[in-house]
Amino acid sequence: MTPGVDSGSWGKSWRCAGRRLGIKEEVIRGNLDKMEALLPELTPDVNKMRAADWAKLAKDINQVAMMLVVIKTSYPGANVGKIVSRAPKILLQSPEQLQADAAVIRKVLAGAPNADSIIEEVPYLMSPPALAQSLSNVSRWYNTKDPVSMISKNPKLLLNVEEADLEADPLYGLSLNLSTIDTWDFGLQKVGGGGGGGGTDGDAATAAPAPAQPQPQRA
Repeated sequence: MTPGVDSGSWGKSWRCAGRRLGIKEEVIRGNLDKMEALLPELTPDVNKMRAADWAKLAKDINQVAMMLVVIKTSYPGANVGKIVSRAPKILLQSPEQLQADAAVIRKVLAGAPNADSIIEEVPYLMSPPALAQSLSNVSRWYNTKDPVSMISKNPKLLLNVEEADLEADPLYGLSLNLSTIDTWDFGLQKVGGGGGGGGTDGDAATAAPAPAQPQPQRA
């Protein structure tokens, strides 16, 4: 068993979560061990994900194994261990959702020669709304019309922006409808997504501006 798994509030939290999920304590214990054996990076860490979510993940070890395969097939050039170590919550998605999101992500990052490396470095970009907001932020921060190229050269530009910060943005998930576009067109779509393809200067004028973000340090 992972050291400290029964200690303090962590032990109490996963036990309570297990009871709510109707999972016996010994099953969660065993599956937590199996997850760690499956991939060392899956050692439970409440600094990365809530104890309740670790318990939820441990409910079905076969689902976890399937998700690892789906991540690898969706991003074959990425290190799956690094991805789940940095963002274990990804494993709580359904395989279908992850595959659908990956299709959008690959479409938007088509101009980047190292799309899988970007995802490995910044796994929260596996969420289309997070990717949309991040590209919009990079465009604004660095006054660039090609944010994909910029993050391709240095994905760590985004490491100081947490996913929670993006989700707190009132435009998160609304600023772009990534599923309808062929390439990143510098944030010219109208808020609410209805139009695909490239925008015009007029469209840009009607698009709601993204809220100000702190200027990141240049790498």
